[in-house]
Amino acid sequence: MARTLTTGQEQFPSHAVGDKASLSRLLHPFDSQTAKEVHPYTVIEAVPGKPVTIPGAGLLEGADYQRLGSDLLLEGLDGTRILVRGYFATDVPSDLISDTGATIDGDLAMQLAGSLAPGQWAQAKGGGISSQSIGRADTLTGDVQVVHADGTKGTLHKGEAVFQGDVLQTPKGSSIGLVFLDGTTLALGGNGRLVLDQMVYDPVAHTGKSAFSLVQGTFSFVSGEIAKSSPDAATIKTPVATIGIRGTMVAGGYSAESGLVTALLPEAGGVGEFTVTNAGGTITNSTVNGALHVNNFFTQPSNIVTVSSAQISNSFGEVLQQVANVSSNSGASQSAQNILNQAPATGPGGGATTNGNGPANGAAPPATVEGALQNAAPQGAGGPQAQNGEFAEAAQQAINAALSQGVSIDQAVGAAMQAHQAYTQAVGQGATADQALTAAGLAAQQTGILTATPFANAVETNEPANVPTETNTSQAVHVTEVNEAPPPPPPPVAPVFVVAPPPPPPPPPPPPPPQLVTTNEPLPVQVVYDTLSGRAIDGYISGATVFLDADNDGSLDAGETWTITDAQGNYSLTSTNTNTPIVLFGGTDISTNQAVVGTLRAPSGSTVVTPLTTMMHSMMTSGLSEATAQSQIAAMMGIASLPDLNNFDPVAQSSAASSATVAQAAAVMKAAVMVQNMVTQMSAMMIGAGGVTAAAATAAIFSALASQASSASGAVDFTQSANVTSLINSVASDLGLSGNANLTAATATIASVIANVAAAVNTAFSANASGGADL
Repeated sequence: MARTLTTGQEQFPSHAVGDKASLSRLLHPFDSQTAKEVHPYTVIEAVPGKPVTIPGAGLLEGADYQRLGSDLLLEGLDGTRILVRGYFATDVPSDLISDTGATIDGDLAMQLAGSLAPGQWAQAKGGGISSQSIGRADTLTGDVQVVHADGTKGTLHKGEAVFQGDVLQTPKGSSIGLVFLDGTTLALGGNGRLVLDQMVYDPVAHTGKSAFSLVQGTFSFVSGEIAKSSPDAATIKTPVATIGIRGTMVAGGYSAESGLVTALLPEAGGVGEFTVTNAGGTITNSTVNGALHVNNFFTQPSNIVTVSSAQISNSFGEVLQQVANVSSNSGASQSAQNILNQAPATGPGGGATTNGNGPANGAAPPATVEGALQNAAPQGAGGPQAQNGEFAEAAQQAINAALSQGVSIDQAVGAAMQAHQAYTQAVGQGATADQALTAAGLAAQQTGILTATPFANAVETNEPANVPTETNTSQAVHVTEVNEAPPPPPPPVAPVFVVAPPPPPPPPPPPPPPQLVTTNEPLPVQVVYDTLSGRAIDGYISGATVFLDADNDGSLDAGETWTITDAQGNYSLTSTNTNTPIVLFGGTDISTNQAVVGTLRAPSGSTVVTPLTTMMHSMMTSGLSEATAQSQIAAMMGIASLPDLNNFDPVAQSSAASSATVAQAAAVMKAAVMVQNMVTQMSAMMIGAGGVTAAAATAAIFSALASQASSASGAVDFTQSANVTSLINSVASDLGLSGNANLTAATATIASVIANVAAAVNTAFSANASGGADL
């Protein structure tokens, strides 16, 4: 017998951390925020491999699905709650069956529940399959809605992270520009829907894979590192074709009414290419301002037509404006602005489109890309695909209907390919076009994803269709009856073989009754994520890779949380454990436009990563306390009034109102510039001597600086070549390069260069002691 648990029997775990209030809705019998009764919960034990029966009419279809560890919580609109214990403990969760016979299969239940515990989005500032962000909303116009992979919803704001599995939706007049980890820029126009399917990126090898699904709307895509690495590494799927992009800038749009239009745009760094592929064939476009059209997944893409920048601006002005406004890709921004300057947009979408891309009133204006493509012939027109136009039109209607119900592009297109296989098999066996359409409709319906209705509608009315047509979303069917006499049979010389569907499988045995147990255990609680935000500073460092070094080995390992700094050096890392050292490599110092040499680090909890925090990390690794390390750095570098180096931004504080703070900023900045100059010069010297990696060289330099700070009795004057020479010799010894002829010959020269730069830095900071922009 089932036993429900009252509030008094539930205990909130004493070890739980996080948002206790967010769990009160699960643990208390009344929700004051929603003003509805919240019932005690019933526990059902899941049995692997067997369906789970969920009691209560309508609960299965209307419930909120929540994943709590390995358990599934269903909560109805009336507050009814059922916990299916151990539901996610297997790789293949069981189907869920209601008292009334409704079924939710295991895969769909996983999608509805997501991979995170309820409420985790609010704490993690992330969602989806992974809590690690894959990019951010860099520019926004209007309201942009997001549905995360765990089912939570919200409105995106400028600067917020996006995650794998997110679905973005833009109403009319709204648009968004996204920047991803590899530097890809992707803009979505109004009346759009975009799924962020996949983003996997190796920042060291500059390789990976990205995939997006454009369900409808206009877009503009600017290649990042992934698209430059392989022809198939970056793709955009649409309902009629998949676009493969390599090293270029693309704009386009899709609507059910007009199909797909896409064009190759000029970019400052050169022009790459993109391919468009569907069941009708593949076309490669490497023509600047070359555009093409795809009407249907089963018809060939059109020939490429060269259009003007003004036509591109009129069609895709909304998304190009977002690209022009992004902060991380100046070349693409300028290219987009150049196109926009060719013709002012006449409306939110450029004045030419409906629902993101369709020609208005049945005909596209000639001053648009759509208008230029209206008479473009399909590539290789008249080929095999031209013979199954009725099937292609019906299949596309079925795909579009499935997409409108929330089915993914991959699922809808895959089901249509099964229908196409049945159609071509029937034609190959001598069936008439209508008989082949009937076979395709049966195959479509059997997928459980597509409806047979479009195929039945395509069959000529003088021939019985005998195609079950769906009348509602519960898949109830009826047989369309035709009263006219059937046509005479075909002549015996051309027998017709209609592909019959396989017989339906026998009905499954009735499921066992729900396995109801009693328990006094509390509901599981969610994993708590923390977000650590900070800034990379030499000057501010853009485009650097920053990660939480969980094993403190200085290398970015699988599973370690990482991100890329934005144009102003900001970063945000979300993880279950942020109490680890922070490591940074790569990027550009925006104050000098020079690449940052070496690896920078900071102790756990720091909000800045600088050359001085790197020295501090090295000293703490050798056993010094944080306070001792900071004081020894201050003594060696001559910083009289020392702020907390782990949380002090000298660039921002150089414009502070307090003269004392400005003086601190000047002293800290001067020390950091001197240190980073020594790292840059000495690492090049050690690498040039042979057999030394950049990582090993910079580690040895910071270690030598840390040792000198620990042993120095006062400030070290790095404007003196002798002091610099001593440091070079220490680094060489650590790297096993003592006595290296190349190094010995270069030491005096490099020491003099470093000393002269230190003197110039002293002079510059002395002349701008009051702070501000000059400092």
